[in-house]
Amino acid sequence: MSEVKAFRLDAVDKVTGRAKYGADYYDPHMLYAKVCWAPAPHCRINKIDISEAIPGVYGIVTRKDIIGPNLTGVFTVFDRPVLVGEGEECKFVQDAIALVAADTEEIAMEAVRKIHVDYTELHGVHTAEQALEEHCEPCVERSVQRGDMAKGWAQAAVTVEEDYYIPLGEHSYIEPEGGYACIDESGVIKVYCGTQDQTMNQRSICRALDYPFSKVHYHVPYVGGGFGGKHLLTVQPYLVLLCAVLQRSVHLTWTREESIAFSCKKQGTFGRIKLGLDKGGKICALEGHIDGAGGAYLANSGNSTDWCRCCINKICKLCSRNIMLVCYWTHNASNSKTVKIIINKYKNSKKHRNKLCSNSCLNMSSSPFSKCCRTTCFIHHAHHNSQYNKEHQNSYIVRI
Repeated sequence: MSEVKAFRLDAVDKVTGRAKYGADYYDPHMLYAKVCWAPAPHCRINKIDISEAIPGVYGIVTRKDIIGPNLTGVFTVFDRPVLVGEGEECKFVQDAIALVAADTEEIAMEAVRKIHVDYTELHGVHTAEQALEEHCEPCVERSVQRGDMAKGWAQAAVTVEEDYYIPLGEHSYIEPEGGYACIDESGVIKVYCGTQDQTMNQRSICRALDYPFSKVHYHVPYVGGGFGGKHLLTVQPYLVLLCAVLQRSVHLTWTREESIAFSCKKQGTFGRIKLGLDKGGKICALEGHIDGAGGAYLANSGNSTDWCRCCINKICKLCSRNIMLVCYWTHNASNSKTVKIIINKYKNSKKHRNKLCSNSCLNMSSSPFSKCCRTTCFIHHAHHNSQYNKEHQNSYIVRI
């Protein structure tokens, strides 16, 4: 009997170009959409003037066209506006002010430039360092304490205390966010867009726009990379809103610049960590303090501080620990999942069993400690963004 080899079902479609991604959907009568973004990272919108007419523009949609609560999110928090209207605040540069739909992408982009936005620029907080200097209040604080720290340190044969810094990380998926939406005779809107969470996205769109769940059908084509970054709503609510208001099929794909500016990030963090290992190379004590930027909205973090606590308690069962998870608002892109600190044993040679690497070994792609360590500490930062009606936003802190 001949050997049967595993074969990816999507392999032929991908190598031949038959695979369809969100931006590949097309019909000859569809409109092309573009977004008018916030004029400043933190500002109050006084007036939006869309009166300047351009041939080829089918329609311009603003906050006034939304009948629902206008707030999107994931998990359990919904605080990110679909569109920011007059009298409301933009929290970072990729808050949307208006949506333009036109016969071509070029016309839509020209129409965006003709939208006049009168605004008042407000004070912005952009880094954790700035948040700390200005004594900004955190948006989330979570304490994780267990065991006797004095006993834990007494058991330590080796202790390492270092300052660490992890730079900002961007998912940078090959496929920029893009999609297509159309409406049928019965008023059902069908949206085609890549995502990592189909059901949650569909429900969030319907809640934000106050549309019945039965009237929005979400179809997920091939996804050109996600890495946790495509749980977040991107072009989907804009496509559904335009389709519903204009009663036309619509296509919207972001440029690489728009994708990078909008997408959630692993925000840079810095701090001091102290770790104790017993004679067998196992962690017996852990404490520290880490600061980092959080982003503009909480909508993408959900209950992730609880999730962090569960991860720490499960993996570091016998370790005495004193950990504080703190997040501050910042007027920049959101974090991709709250501060997630996982302490995990790493199999390694006896030669380096009780050695920990210096901060020169930090690597965002795997772990903060290099592979010469018996112990690795994975620190990912998350989606901490600010509440929509908050006056101030700062950055986040994690204390290990």
